[in-house]
Amino acid sequence: MACVVAICLSPSAAGQLLYQEDFETDGEVSNPQRYTTTGRDVYEVARIRSEIGNNDMLGPIYWAHNNEVSYTGVPAPTPARRMAMAWDVKISSDEASPAVLSLFDSSMKWLLNGKSGAKIVVNPSSDGLGVLGERLIAAGHQLVNDDPSVPEEQLPKLGDALIHVAGGSRGATAALPMLVINSSDADDVLTSSIGAPATFEAVKGTINAPSHPAAGGLTGDFAVATGPFNYQLLGEFLPANPIILATFTQPGDLGEIRHPLIMLLNGPKDSPSGTVFGGGPFTGQSGKRFFAGSGLNKWSLPETGDRTLRLRPVNVAGKSNLKLTIALAGTFLDFEVSNGNRGSADYLEVVVDRDGQGPEDFERLMFFTPPSGNLKYVDDAITNPTKPTRLGLDFKDVTYDLPPNATQLIVEVRAVSTWWNEIFAFDNIRIHSGNLTPATPPRMNFTLAAGQLTLTWEGGGALESAPNLSGPWTRTTGATSGYKVNVSTATGASFFRVTQ
Repeated sequence: MACVVAICLSPSAAGQLLYQEDFETDGEVSNPQRYTTTGRDVYEVARIRSEIGNNDMLGPIYWAHNNEVSYTGVPAPTPARRMAMAWDVKISSDEASPAVLSLFDSSMKWLLNGKSGAKIVVNPSSDGLGVLGERLIAAGHQLVNDDPSVPEEQLPKLGDALIHVAGGSRGATAALPMLVINSSDADDVLTSSIGAPATFEAVKGTINAPSHPAAGGLTGDFAVATGPFNYQLLGEFLPANPIILATFTQPGDLGEIRHPLIMLLNGPKDSPSGTVFGGGPFTGQSGKRFFAGSGLNKWSLPETGDRTLRLRPVNVAGKSNLKLTIALAGTFLDFEVSNGNRGSADYLEVVVDRDGQGPEDFERLMFFTPPSGNLKYVDDAITNPTKPTRLGLDFKDVTYDLPPNATQLIVEVRAVSTWWNEIFAFDNIRIHSGNLTPATPPRMNFTLAAGQLTLTWEGGGALESAPNLSGPWTRTTGATSGYKVNVSTATGASFFRVTQ
């Protein structure tokens, strides 16, 4: 394998940095005070349960610096094996094909790691599983109703596995095997992006991974069920390295549409281990600290309906070509579309007051919310419709022109979200005149030893790779300095660069 390491810098005209907030220290308690907040607090899970009485939040909720919170982001490793099935629990034994039922049996055997006589907890109730429940009982397993009073971390005490048919995030972080049959909860339980049920008569099913033990020896195509049913489809976006055990097809005017029928995620003891959808920490921040918010409406909100961070006034009088750059990141799991009004979740908004305490009021500069009800990531298409920026777990700089004739400029960040895994994060706010050249340009070094190429760099930024210098370039999610490439088993050329 030939490896070429490219150092890529984005050329920009020299500009003047007028103000910078990097959040490396707490500016609200500093003297002089650099910013103020409204609604700042941190609720870890124990406090959420004891003070708010909410058992649905499976991670901390907060408006705070990341170092004040146990974890900012969604824990990435699967806590146990996972299985998601596009199914309609109203399908009877007469309507389901023998092949699809046999596939369900072998898939459950894999999910349970061969355990016989398993006690399987069904959320919300074991009454509504249809033929799947009948198959589990016939196989010698016991079905019991979920007890919502039992905390998430104690679910393994109720049984050996969980079937999630409804119930928000129930089971998302539980360390026991889980089967999910619910489109709208798919992102809540971290098995895929949110799905949408669809009613159709399945044309056929196809085994995609015949060598996997969950296939039970089945190969090729098979019948699914007779008649139209409301299938709980998986979302369009899946976790990293999913096992698509089987697919099935939906007839359409423009041809058949293929959907995953059964998707498997390995557990922490499998090789390779599995990863939940949307999991992982935020990366690419300018230093060690940044500011973030999660589940922002789950404790008392200020009267404005959102939480805020406001920078002190910055004197920009007489400066031309004013710009604001802010590093932003966000999860992409369960955000709802805001109607654009203040307090209508979910959004992250940046507003500016160009003259401090003068007659001008705050005006919107940036606004991030999902582009539609079916897409759960956020972008700024409302304020930047020609080239919107989509937020992810890697911080990325977003730059907007500031209003002209500003004098005493005030910048305020506003946000509201409604669930523990709906997280906004921001860092490194810069007010500048003209374009800024990165203070620390990305500089990449590499070492080759024992068949492994180790890439290191300074100054933050995101690692990208491509098969040719001309691209296409693909971002390596979660990669940090020290990233390793196995050269001995790779073929062809790979090119690497760091971008800021």
